[in-house]
Amino acid sequence: MAADSDGAKVSIMTLADELVDMILAYDLLDHRDICRFAQVCSRFNAIATSNEVWRRRCVRRWKVWRKFSSEDWRQVFRERLQIEQKVLHLIERLTRNAFFKADVPDKQYTDMTDIIEMHDCDSKGHIENTLVELIEVDLSVQDLTHKHYADRLLACLQRFKLIKEWESLLCKPEEEQTLVNGAVLIAQWVQYDKPSEITNKVSQELERLTEEVRQTVAVSTELQDTTCPVTDQRFLEAVRDVMFTKENFSGNTEDYYDLDNSMINEVLERKKGIPITLAVVFTAIARRLGVKVEPVNFPNHFLLRWKCNHDLQAADGSDYQYIDCFNGGRFLSKDQCMNLISPMLRGIHAGNIEPQLASARDVWIRMLSNIIYVCQTTTRLDSRLRCLRHVLELKRMLCPEDRECRLLQARVFVHLGINLTEAIETLEYLGSWNNSDRLAFLLQDAKNQKDSETEDETQRLKPKLRSDPRHSKVIYKVGMVMRHRRYHYGCVIWGWDPFCNMSDAWIQQMGVDRLPNGRSQPFYNVLGDDGTSRYAAEENLVIETGQEFNRHPDLGKYFKAWKGHRYIPNYVLQNIYPEDNLDA
Repeated sequence: MAADSDGAKVSIMTLADELVDMILAYDLLDHRDICRFAQVCSRFNAIATSNEVWRRRCVRRWKVWRKFSSEDWRQVFRERLQIEQKVLHLIERLTRNAFFKADVPDKQYTDMTDIIEMHDCDSKGHIENTLVELIEVDLSVQDLTHKHYADRLLACLQRFKLIKEWESLLCKPEEEQTLVNGAVLIAQWVQYDKPSEITNKVSQELERLTEEVRQTVAVSTELQDTTCPVTDQRFLEAVRDVMFTKENFSGNTEDYYDLDNSMINEVLERKKGIPITLAVVFTAIARRLGVKVEPVNFPNHFLLRWKCNHDLQAADGSDYQYIDCFNGGRFLSKDQCMNLISPMLRGIHAGNIEPQLASARDVWIRMLSNIIYVCQTTTRLDSRLRCLRHVLELKRMLCPEDRECRLLQARVFVHLGINLTEAIETLEYLGSWNNSDRLAFLLQDAKNQKDSETEDETQRLKPKLRSDPRHSKVIYKVGMVMRHRRYHYGCVIWGWDPFCNMSDAWIQQMGVDRLPNGRSQPFYNVLGDDGTSRYAAEENLVIETGQEFNRHPDLGKYFKAWKGHRYIPNYVLQNIYPEDNLDA
């Protein structure tokens, strides 16, 4: 208690409510201080529990509000704080338990799904807001490990929500299962960090294109389903002209196997795609105009068809016309479609080729098969394996009887060293159908990994000390920024061995013994700035501290901070390399 200039005693009790409210807004006070202050007296309780006090606390503590609530801000603060604490606790567990895994095993997501279900599938958005906050925080203060696993948990959250949406879509009558809705869900499944953005952009762009078509045919009102072939053709020609002439949509012949060609939002933005995604765009516009076009599977191609002859007596194949969206939306007769097939295929099928009507589910499965093929054939396998893993999960949901999909999923699990129990069960089941040497080898590999799982992890967690005489030749330290002398990629060291600790087969394949210092020199685990993970000989590395921040997807798995010229290991990596202190 103090005295003013007149000698009167002044305390917080004498301050006006507005001044007390201003004091409670100071950043040096946290939510616990506010709660304690509310217990002093009924007057202070009324001030400290006001909606405005807690609204300020919410928006100051958290910057990300993808869903914004303005009801009971005190309750909002309480719920979000509880979720934040649960998420951070889960991230700490993932940091320990997934450190030696190439990806996070499904069982590690169990607690996350429990949190999602407990909070009504994140109906208030607190879980998503918390995760995005950890991901988008400024790099200068960002915990890279928190960001890394928050990104994995965000993907888990979005997949959980999307599974519900897929279940809802697949329960609808087939005529209500629109191609574009499934295409949007596929894009959201792969690009899990921007689900709302994808939905909004696709919807807005399709409406814009549809309006252009309406203006082209001088129609300003929404049309009902048409029955006149002449009218249908007029609208379809307008769709073709708008898409392929005015808007310059085209087939991406230069980079056919670019993943973006299968993402409906990217196709609408770049105006390039493959036959199936361009056909989805065409169908969506036509549907908005009330014109029915149907997807058609064709060998090595994908077409649309529309009924150009409503004569029920017609049986000569002229009742349908076909649309080739990959080649400018040209209209084709059934006979002209045959020219799309190579002579070799025509010879194999000997005239038995018929365009096959595809269901919406068939189209989505084919889209997923295209994405899977892209993931399998990319030269940077490391960057696509996680995508492949989760796309296979979705394809199995749509097509559970597909044995090839199950086999590929098991192969991915074995390659990543995760979900080995499920992989073993799958391979044993498939082996009962086809007991091949390939399956037997893969099954044995999975069992060997499963048997040595605990032993290997215990061995790898043992500290590697620089003071150990066996490690005296190791020059570089964990967290140092390097460049490869021969291949010129930038990288950061996350591990080392005093000699090449790989199999003889790998050493022979990589030509290690042809290096001047051979296999006996130190080797380093590095994360390349090109997204690759490599094992490099010491003689091939040189220090280069002036590099930009490394965007490797696994950076946060090993490091918690970036200091402009070096990386700070997280506590798991520090425990393995306790003497690799770059400040020493």
